[in-house]
Amino acid sequence: MISSFYYNGQSSDEWEFQDTKLNGVNLLVGASGSGKTRYLNSIFNISSSVVQGQPFRSGHWELTVKTDEYEYLWKYDGGENQIQREIVARKRIDSQEEFENLIDRTSATFSFCGDKLPRLHSDTSGITLIREEEKITPLYDTFSKLQRRRFHDEGLRDALRLQDVSQELSNLSHSEGDGILTLWKQQLPISAKLFF
Repeated sequence: MISSFYYNGQSSDEWEFQDTKLNGVNLLVGASGSGKTRYLNSIFNISSSVVQGQPFRSGHWELTVKTDEYEYLWKYDGGENQIQREIVARKRIDSQEEFENLIDRTSATFSFCGDKLPRLHSDTSGITLIREEEKITPLYDTFSKLQRRRFHDEGLRDALRLQDVSQELSNLSHSEGDGILTLWKQQLPISAKLFF
């Protein structure tokens, strides 16, 4: 789960999202045109960029992500399809220990857990490039599980429709293994998600 999000565009970019703490259920409220959809789209875009290995919007990004065991800190500075600095660190959830640096990267260097790596794609996140490393996989998996919702037309109607929670769906939520993941893949409307 993404637990905090901050973005500041480069000097030519007026976008800035203040550091926001996020929880399991969040409600964004604001006047029309205040940036709610832009905010959500920024999170969706960064997630799909990490998962698909594509360059993303220039600027300074800071996210914290909580997985089952760890809290990850990801800092990214980039511009014009070029990573200038990327840091990924983690620590055990609820521990007093310091963050352990996993990725420390500049436009010229790339290290993982203190070991220097060869130069890799300078326009692709380190999370994407080494996603199969055991220490990075939970972070990558979190980004891969974000679902983009459309907030207009049919997408909004589908998200807001009421859905009865059948016994079969309820059993999935209590089943061992991939039951919860199966529920997630069904892209249930908000009413059913709030029930679970």
